[in-house]
Amino acid sequence: MGFGACGDQRDDALRERGFAGEIGAIYILRSQQGAGVGRALMSLMAHDLAARLMPGASLWVLRENVGARGFYKGLGGAIIFEKEVAKGDATLHEVAYGWPDLAHLF
Repeated sequence: MGFGACGDQRDDALRERGFAGEIGAIYILRSQQGAGVGRALMSLMAHDLAARLMPGASLWVLRENVGARGFYKGLGGAIIFEKEVAKGDATLHEVAYGWPDLAHLF
């Protein structure tokens, strides 16, 4: 149905802002989106990070990914940073969402 991955924050600027944890990936099959799978995975990852003494976390999403951004906002995530990343001839616009208190995802 889907998978998620989380761990230590890889972005120094976000770590300095208090987001010690990072949700590195969350993917849900399109057929399962809206069925609670993503919410359950986010809760599991929040518990895992909190158990590792990381009370806050963030993730990166492409600015154009409106569906995912709505999902993160619905879970209480707030935009905390934006950046542009050059990939060959393309420029990607990324947005970081953060949860300073992961207990909101439990």
